[in-house]
Amino acid sequence: MVAFVLGVVGLAQYGPAPHRPSDLVYHALQLFVLGSDPLQDGSPLPWELEVARILAPATTVVALFETLRTLWREERVRRKIARRKGHNVVCGNDPVSRELARNLVLGGASVVRVEPGTRGVTVDRDGVAVLRGDPREQTTLEAAGIRGAATVYACAAGSGDNAAVALAAARLRQLNEPQPPRRLSVFAQVADDDLVQALRVRRLVADRSRGASVDFFSVEDVAARLLVAKPAVNGRSALAVVGSGVVATALLRALVRTPPATGTRTVTVHTDDAAEVDQLAARFRAAERGTPLRVVAADEPVGAGTEVVIVCRPDDEATLVRDDKHHPDLVDWLSLSDDSRRKDIEAVRQLPELLAAAGLYIARLP
Repeated sequence: MVAFVLGVVGLAQYGPAPHRPSDLVYHALQLFVLGSDPLQDGSPLPWELEVARILAPATTVVALFETLRTLWREERVRRKIARRKGHNVVCGNDPVSRELARNLVLGGASVVRVEPGTRGVTVDRDGVAVLRGDPREQTTLEAAGIRGAATVYACAAGSGDNAAVALAAARLRQLNEPQPPRRLSVFAQVADDDLVQALRVRRLVADRSRGASVDFFSVEDVAARLLVAKPAVNGRSALAVVGSGVVATALLRALVRTPPATGTRTVTVHTDDAAEVDQLAARFRAAERGTPLRVVAADEPVGAGTEVVIVCRPDDEATLVRDDKHHPDLVDWLSLSDDSRRKDIEAVRQLPELLAAAGLYIARLP
């Protein structure tokens, strides 16, 4: 910017007047490509133009050098990723794929995430290498290190895209390495559990002996089964499920399919879509399996005997993915507003009274 401004000012003082603004801008821009037409006559130049004709080409050279260095560094990272062994490849750019990649990294795994976009490599805030490209294409999968990968997760929004990624990864691994040292496991996310079962029955990848196997999953059903397996849920006899949507349906399906730890359990469903719940209960014989579903209005209060209440938010994605948002008051004391400080002080002042009501008190440590 400094070189451009000095160039315009110097050109305005150089040569015969008047100067059109468009000509000044055009000739000043020419300085960045090692030349400007008015400077060819050899006349003495103003100091502003002298500085600009040196600074502008230098800026171009520096920018070119930085561009080449960035490309070289990116290519080096791409080659390093392509040579990885035993890592996980996560395909997708939705909250589910990002959460999966983050959890894998927290567990100590090596992860490469492939997201749609033009060619490029970056590292996100969780330390995951992000490769941009079409995961359905052979070149993109090879750049993600498919030859040495241990697991591929296709987690895009579309079930068809995920199936295409899964099959492409499996076929590429089978074609390039008939007897690979490490077996590749491919998991593709699909829309719902019914489709998962249908794909498994059809066995889209019949040859499982040549280095790769493909399986399908529904993230809602996986989350529901994990939740129902917890003792805090499976060991209770009276539960309430509040809400509707894909996650709520998956949760009810998991509750019906998972036998209660002891005796029977009753699930009260607070929803405005009673027909769907009744259909699910009849299809999976909920009452016969020891988990009858009782449907009530969504706004009806939860019964007094309910032991566990599970709330399914309307936004299915928000229910499954950890929320990274923080309350604005989760900062140090000096950064709090005066109103927030007053609230905190008042809450602390009320502690002795609250503790006294429970037969407790605050004692100073020696």
